[in-house]
Amino acid sequence: MSLLKIKNFFVEIGKSLGIFCLYLFLSLLLSGLFNNVINSNNFWLSNLTALLIETVVMLILFFIYYKKIIADFKEFKTNHKSIMNTAFKNWVLGLAIMFVSNIIITMIVGNMANNEAANRTLLLSTPLYAITTMILVAPISEEIIFRLSFRKAFTKKIPYLIYSAIFFGSMHLLSSTSWLEILYIIPYGALGYFFAKTFYETDNICSSIVMHMIHNTVAVLLAYVSLLG
Repeated sequence: MSLLKIKNFFVEIGKSLGIFCLYLFLSLLLSGLFNNVINSNNFWLSNLTALLIETVVMLILFFIYYKKIIADFKEFKTNHKSIMNTAFKNWVLGLAIMFVSNIIITMIVGNMANNEAANRTLLLSTPLYAITTMILVAPISEEIIFRLSFRKAFTKKIPYLIYSAIFFGSMHLLSSTSWLEILYIIPYGALGYFFAKTFYETDNICSSIVMHMIHNTVAVLLAYVSLLG
C-alpha cells in the first residue's frame, strides 16, 4: 500500500469517527438541555421533543453528505427494483445469521441484549418517539455513520464490510451490563455486515437505508407482539 493510500485511509477513518463523535455530542447536548421536557409527564411534549432532537441531529448528518444522498435518491427512483433485489437478498442472509446467533447467545447469557431491552422499554414509555425514530430517523443516521461516512477509506470490499460490522455491532453494545454480552456483537455485526455489503454492491446509500427501515419495522412489530402478547 502506497503512502498516499495509507494517508487517505487514516484521513477518511478520522472523518468518519469525527462524524460519529459529532452525532454523540449533539445527541447528548440536546438531550441534556431538554432533559426536563423529555422526562415530563406530558405525553405529547416529551415524545415530540425527543423526536425533534433525533430529527435535528439526523438532518445535520444528512447535510454533510447531501450531494451523495440526493444523487443516490434520484438513481434509486429509476432503478429501485434491481437495487432492492440486491438489498433484500443481503438482508435475508443477515437476518438468518442474526436470528440463529441471537437464540444461541441468549441461551448462554441468560437474557436478551441490553440494547434490545432498552428499545422495548422505550416502545412502552414513549411509543410515538420510539416508533418514529426506530423506523424512520435512526436508519438514516446509522447508515450515514456506519456505512457512508468511511466508504472512501476502503478500496477493497471485505475490509470495508468487516470494519462496518464491528463498528456497527460494538456501538449497539454500549449499554451492556456484563462482559458476556459482548457476544451480541455477532448478531448486530452480521446485520451491519450485510447492510454494508448492500451499499458496497449497489453504491447507493438509499438501498441500505430502505432495507434498514424495513428491518426495524419488522423488529418493532415483533417487539410489540412479544410485549402485548
